Amino acid sequence: MRRLVLAGLFAFLPLTAAQAYDGFPAQLTEADRARLDRFDAVRAEAIQDAERGAAADREVLAKVLEGDAGPIGIETLPGRWRCRTAKIGAQGDLLPLVVYPDFECRITALPGGGLKFEKITGSQRTSGMLYPYDRDRLGYAGASWYGYEKGPKPYGTDPDRDEVGVLVRVSSTRLRLELPSPKYESMFDIIELRRR
Repeated sequence: MRRLVLAGLFAFLPLTAAQAYDGFPAQLTEADRARLDRFDAVRAEAIQDAERGAAADREVLAKVLEGDAGPIGIETLPGRWRCRTAKIGAQGDLLPLVVYPDFECRITALPGGGLKFEKITGSQRTSGMLYPYDRDRLGYAGASWYGYEKGPKPYGTDPDRDEVGVLVRVSSTRLRLELPSPKYESMFDIIELRRR
């Protein structure tokens, strides 16, 4: 039953690949453009592979995937969010689905304009900028970093750390940051954000 639910959720989600890069920074690499171009295909493959995951994790993933993208409402985004990461689809012989517990994320409106996204707790973190994309989504270009490091490096500093994705609002209290083709561990990551 859960398999049908996951497949159904995937079939009706109105996310399409990042087909235009106008809002992204000019230095968006060709490799990252390719990741965005393959967004839909990788997402589908990862969700299918996640069916091999533990039943409890599949139930959480089904909840994470619930909801269609709606108007992003940029003015309501800043603040602190509870967030959990789902690593979907295995690279190599790793687990096909891992869902982490809640950590803390933050979206900050910068004084000169723009929005910054940060996962600020946990051992694996990310930090970067959100960019206009379309009516229902924002693009993300950032970089991963680890909790033991002094802090994040900006996007474009280290290709092995660069991350790109799409932020969608699925309810008044819930967002998803979807990151295709991470460099390590999984095929597709989703950071689900829930209002604190």
